[in-house]
Amino acid sequence: MNKVFHFSYHKCLTAYYEGILREFSQLKGFDYQHFDSQSDRFFDAYQSGALTCASLNNTALPIALQPSERGSHFVRDPRDLVVSGYHYHLWCPEQWVYEPAYRWRYIAREPIFQKWTGLNEWPKNTSYQGFLKTLSKQQGLIVEMLWRQKIFQKMYDWDYKNPSILELKYEDIIDNEENAFNQLFDHYQWPESWRDDWLGIVSKLSKKNMKTGDQSHTRNGSTKQFESEFSSEALDDFNSLYDGLVDKLGYAA
Repeated sequence: MNKVFHFSYHKCLTAYYEGILREFSQLKGFDYQHFDSQSDRFFDAYQSGALTCASLNNTALPIALQPSERGSHFVRDPRDLVVSGYHYHLWCPEQWVYEPAYRWRYIAREPIFQKWTGLNEWPKNTSYQGFLKTLSKQQGLIVEMLWRQKIFQKMYDWDYKNPSILELKYEDIIDNEENAFNQLFDHYQWPESWRDDWLGIVSKLSKKNMKTGDQSHTRNGSTKQFESEFSSEALDDFNSLYDGLVDKLGYAA
C-alpha cells in the first residue's frame, strides 16, 4: 500500500481524522502515528523509513512526497478557527493553557493586543486560559487570533498545488463526510475491499454521532460562526492583521 501522510491545523477536524486513522489502521493491521505539532519528530521518523501512515498538525510541509506516497491536507476558514479555538481554550485541559511561565511576548507586543486590552505586556503569573477568562468575548477573540499568528503564516505558505496532496476544506467535509472520505480513499489508492470498513468508521465517528456542547471537543461544528461571533471592529482587525489569507485559502472576504 502507499504511504499516507495527513496534515491539518488544530480545530480543523484533527481529533476526528486522528480517530478514523487510528481505528482503521488497527482494523487493517498497518502502523499509524500521530505527531501533533512535532514536525522534527515526524521528519526524523520519515527519514528513517519507519512511517507507513502518519498525521501532523500546524506545520509547513516538512517533506517532498515520493511517487509511492500520498498526502492530504485540510483547511478551514481561519476566522472560524479563531472562534473555535477561543471557546475551546476557555475550558480545555491541555497543560500548556495552565502554564503561567509560557512566553506570551509575541502576542503582547502587537499593537492590536495593546489596543484591545489596554495592556503593554502579558499579565505576570497569568496563564493563557486564566487570561482569556478575564476578558470579554471580543477581547478574547483578538488574543486568540494573535496566538495563531505562526499557524496562519504556515497556512499561507502552504503549497496548494502539490499533485501528491489532496486538498479539502472543512466546509466541504462537514455533513458531506461520505463524499469527502471517498475522495480521500481514492487518492490514497487503498484496496477497494477496504472501502466499506473505511466509510463505516467515518460515519461512526462523524459529528452526527458525537457529543457537542460548550465543554466538548466539538462545541458546535457549523460553518461561518465568525459572522455572529466577531464584532465588525474585530473582523476589521483580523483582515488587517492577516491581509490576503482569506483569499489565499479560497474564502470570501
